[in-house]
Amino acid sequence: MMHGLWQELRLSLRGLVRNPAFSLTAVSVLSLAIGANAALLGVVKAVLFRSPVESPEDVLVMWEQDLERDRPLIEVSYSNFADFREESASFEDVAAFSSVNWGHILTGAGDAYAVSSAGVSTNFFETLSVRPLLGRTFRAEDDEPGAAGAVVLSFGFWQERFGGALNVVGRTIDLEGDTSGVEAFTVIGVMPRKFDFPRGAEIWTPVRRRLAGAALARSYRVEEVLRRLNVLFLVGRLAPSVERAHAEAESNGILRRLAETHAWPARTIVR
Repeated sequence: MMHGLWQELRLSLRGLVRNPAFSLTAVSVLSLAIGANAALLGVVKAVLFRSPVESPEDVLVMWEQDLERDRPLIEVSYSNFADFREESASFEDVAAFSSVNWGHILTGAGDAYAVSSAGVSTNFFETLSVRPLLGRTFRAEDDEPGAAGAVVLSFGFWQERFGGALNVVGRTIDLEGDTSGVEAFTVIGVMPRKFDFPRGAEIWTPVRRRLAGAALARSYRVEEVLRRLNVLFLVGRLAPSVERAHAEAESNGILRRLAETHAWPARTIVR
């Protein structure tokens, strides 16, 4: 289970090259479904109840849905997330995150250790209004393809692996799992004790860099993978005084425009 989603990602990346016609028909436009799938109930609870999130009633967990094709849960591609974030005025901000099943292997510190890690957009922590206990969270430059590896630690991982050392920021850890070998990541921050989202995450890394690294390691085109590969969920914070019905209507309009631009089936939002 540790590498389940990442193995799926690798298979999907291979499929983009081996069967591009299928990939084109399988591409998803961005749509959002709120609370419709029991499999993600734990994710929703993690945002609303388990983490120190400011004004949790304004925070929505989102994913894609195509009920006409009996697909109630479809993950979101990075480029579709970026387009939606740019066009939407109903949300203060929208961030992207992966499942914690994108596991890393921690090496170079005793026995190899399977780490539950999540890839996130650089605005992830700010969207949730959660500040680090130590150090900082991600900046735009951390998410560029080829950027030096940056990692944020959970409180529990910091305590277990670093003994709660206050000088942990700036240290380097070796992680394996995204590319063909081991990469060095610099610890830039530690999150508060109660922050647990997505549930079980021990570390967080920048997701665009992560997807690009996996694509480049397999000689795939980065922009194609970022647009076509659906492996992310979204979390958004409603703007002040914006009703969910208004956000839904605006988002449906964005979806229609995306569908027309990319010649994809249009979908609607379910909340």
